[in-house]
Amino acid sequence: MISRRELVDELRRELMAGDEFHLLHGDSDLGDLGLSSFEIHGTDIETLVLTGQPRNSRPDFRRGDSDTNGRIELTDAVKISGYLFHGSADPASLDATDSNDDGKVDMADAINVLGNLFLGVGRIPAPGPLECDADPTDDQIGCAAYDGCD
Repeated sequence: MISRRELVDELRRELMAGDEFHLLHGDSDLGDLGLSSFEIHGTDIETLVLTGQPRNSRPDFRRGDSDTNGRIELTDAVKISGYLFHGSADPASLDATDSNDDGKVDMADAINVLGNLFLGVGRIPAPGPLECDADPTDDQIGCAAYDGCD
């Protein structure tokens, strides 16, 4: 993790040497910038460019709510099955559809929803079916849109 002081010192050294400056870090302690990762490049202070990935840029959702209506219901398991086996449209939020949070959407997600609803079994991981929050798991699926938190 790079601190603000280390970043400023490195900027000063590179720019004073007249070199083109390019720095890429995946983790930073620059909380007031609101960035979880950043890239800075330029040849002098006037051309310096900062780009970054905002912290908490993931949308909030309820896990297991594949139809994004804000509730975990039978229709969520039906939506998952339709997506997997009948060519139905992609769910708006694959993260919400991934009810067991294993990083993929498969029949186990529909079974998990049904078990949770009708048998009281099947754990639905954070953010869970009752809370709206960002996905705490770093996986390859995402959430393009989710309207169930309104």
